[in-house]
Amino acid sequence: MKILNVRLVFCCIYLSMQAETIEPLSNDTVKKPITITVWVHGSFVGPDFIFHDFFYRQMGMVNAQKYHPRYHSRNLALSLCTADPAAYQMEHFYFWGWSGKLSTHARRSEAQTLYEDLATLVDKYKKNYPDTPLRLRLISHSHGGNLLLNLSQVQDEDKSLVFDELILFCCPVQFATKEYVKSDCFKKIYSFYSADLYQVIDFQRTKKNGRNLKMHSDRRFQEVPNLHQAKIKINGWALTHVEFMLDKFLKHLPRLCNELDAFYESLETEKRKREKLLHIQSCRHTVTIRKKVF
Repeated sequence: MKILNVRLVFCCIYLSMQAETIEPLSNDTVKKPITITVWVHGSFVGPDFIFHDFFYRQMGMVNAQKYHPRYHSRNLALSLCTADPAAYQMEHFYFWGWSGKLSTHARRSEAQTLYEDLATLVDKYKKNYPDTPLRLRLISHSHGGNLLLNLSQVQDEDKSLVFDELILFCCPVQFATKEYVKSDCFKKIYSFYSADLYQVIDFQRTKKNGRNLKMHSDRRFQEVPNLHQAKIKINGWALTHVEFMLDKFLKHLPRLCNELDAFYESLETEKRKREKLLHIQSCRHTVTIRKKVF
């Protein structure tokens, strides 16, 4: 009995010595990645004083916290940060303002400026948060999506950026940029659209047999592996162009992305090429997302 007790004492001493040699994982050892979110607005038609506070934007890269609460942009950011505080954080949420000109050339030119501003922002984060993984998420409304797609064409090979998420709201699908969804710089693309007229009303110029033709924009891109796209309805209502910027839609965005990923995974190859619908049904405190393939 005494021998057994001595053995137990030695075992306890040995285990305690081993425990002292193992350093516990500190919070700094395994750092959670920081996700930088950048929202790019669409084109503007008409004078700036019309719905000034709703469409107000500052030029260049501006943190969302610097926007006055009277401006809709700040509320837009709050909707996403409230819906999923872990994925969207105000201190890492930015707006990038541009001229908003309804011009293919202007969007290509401004994409170069955006790329330079993004590269500067990433360098700043690497300096302030060394050894912390960084993720880049880009969100756009309307023609802001075509500006973002141009990022695949303006990057410097020595300083290329990779975007973990590209989220497009009612982006007019045009010949000039539709092939850019195939670029390796976009890891995952989500494209949400409705049945609004503004998405397709913008004419695009293309050539056929030497003749200039004008054609409407489209709603859907050609299916590629890194792209998930779906039509959105809320309580039977197909959203208007502006409603993609409202809380009634944005508060569902994190869940919609997850639901759309799962939807694509559940479909056979042929069905993935067909049009998908995500129908949000909200009743008091219950939200249901129904899925359908056309």
